[in-house]
Amino acid sequence: MSSNSSISNKSKSTSSNSSTRKKSKSASPGSSTTRKKSKTSSPGSSTTRKKSKTSSPDSSTTDKKSKTMSSHIISKYDLSDFDLSYDDIDSCKRAHKLPFMTDPAEFISLLPKKLILKKSVNESNSPKELKFDIYQKLERKDIVNTFNYLFHHIRMGIFVYIKNNKLHYFIPFQNLNYKNNWSSTIKFKKNMTFDEYFKEKEKYLRKKDEGLEKDTTKWSSNNCLIGNWTDNDVGDMGWYEVREMISRACTNHTVNDCIFFINRRDHPVLTPDRMEPYFHIFNNLTTPLSHHNYDKYVPIMSFSKNKNFADLLIPNYADWRNVTRRLYPTSCIDMEKDSINYDWEKKLAKAIFRGSATGCGTTPEDNQRIRLAELSKELSKNPKTKDLMDAGLVGKNLRDKKFMGKEIDFFRFRDYDLQYSQRKSMNDQSNYKYIIHIDGHVSAYRLGKELSLGSTILKVDSLFDYKMWFSNHLISGKHYLRIKKDLSDLEKAVKWCKSNDKKCKTISQNAKKMYDVIMTERYIVSYFAWMMNSISSNYII
Repeated sequence: MSSNSSISNKSKSTSSNSSTRKKSKSASPGSSTTRKKSKTSSPGSSTTRKKSKTSSPDSSTTDKKSKTMSSHIISKYDLSDFDLSYDDIDSCKRAHKLPFMTDPAEFISLLPKKLILKKSVNESNSPKELKFDIYQKLERKDIVNTFNYLFHHIRMGIFVYIKNNKLHYFIPFQNLNYKNNWSSTIKFKKNMTFDEYFKEKEKYLRKKDEGLEKDTTKWSSNNCLIGNWTDNDVGDMGWYEVREMISRACTNHTVNDCIFFINRRDHPVLTPDRMEPYFHIFNNLTTPLSHHNYDKYVPIMSFSKNKNFADLLIPNYADWRNVTRRLYPTSCIDMEKDSINYDWEKKLAKAIFRGSATGCGTTPEDNQRIRLAELSKELSKNPKTKDLMDAGLVGKNLRDKKFMGKEIDFFRFRDYDLQYSQRKSMNDQSNYKYIIHIDGHVSAYRLGKELSLGSTILKVDSLFDYKMWFSNHLISGKHYLRIKKDLSDLEKAVKWCKSNDKKCKTISQNAKKMYDVIMTERYIVSYFAWMMNSISSNYII
């Protein structure tokens, strides 16, 4: 089923092109096919011949304009003058933001009309997601449809084209004129009106939100997180790291021609049965897509997912930063200045957690981090349990959220009288024997780093069973200790750890060994090459 909104409809949006770049000398891969010019006149009348003569210059002018426009667009997204990463802070801060696309008409101009993908590598062990019907026998139209889906329905994404073993295009895009299909279904806490809810929120927070978007059809979402601000700023988190991973894969491996998309949201965006992906917004995962519901899609890569989604898991930007120890323009500061404490005997026999109140819920009942902070507070009051853990929130996270089956609300932090803690870097947390790992609104990307700290990870089961690219490598009881979703066994687990010091030390060592195997540039780059070659096999062009 196609959508009413088509990429062929020219957008009025503008796109970013603030930095100076080297002009591409290559011809446009998206230029129209060459028209055969007739060497003889038509056997028709002289009037016909006159029309032919007068229309020829117009046709030539149109072709030239088309080629000029196409060349301009190609030059605009040429990244040859952009470094992949940086060694020093000053160079990093001087870096220009990568160009991004806001006009969908440009996508058609860039995509070759006759697309042929060269394939020399056959992967025998492809990701199981590539067996889904939506990913079979892919053609050019499926690429266009997937762009339409991400641009118009999700709002954003990244287009990636590998050609001749090189990263040909890496183009982030965002719909600045986005309209959602769910604004009429959402409700506010206590069935309040729009004005009542935000008036109460301003009173509670004791400040006014000047950037609130009052037209709810313009709101976007990241599953449970509501994007309801007027600012149309285009965030670039993770662009540079992912681009470098892909570039290195092409440099170090033979990679087939292929095209895919990267999800810029934390939450996965595509189900194998074409349902609305944001189950918190729709209160289920069984609502068929109402817009851009196509039979097939090009593979979409994401950083986190569960078994209900078709997204392909890839290493996240936090893992790549930890591995390379280089600087990237989204954050040109190395946060880990402290050294890691690997001496088990010098670690404090106590469980540590630091993090903001991220998560889809706004109460201890539906937000694991808020529940953890409450539990730590209660244990600290009892002399027998006060030394078990130091779990504190470092931020309130006051965004409007929509939890499945509930109305929109925010974290009413004053209702819980929680103490907020000082931040601790991940390396600083290595001074504790036990580290509590708990999801945010999807998988917490810090898990890869935590494996390296030489401490025992107490991993709380994900509320919605989210996983990351390396999750299947981890075994409960060997690389971490498993904690129930409701945290009901956390106190008991910490007490067990204190009574089984040698076993916990072994678990921490196993985690570090696993980190040393999978968290290397070589392993991650090989993983990406495998993923891209696997995707290419699903194309029939």
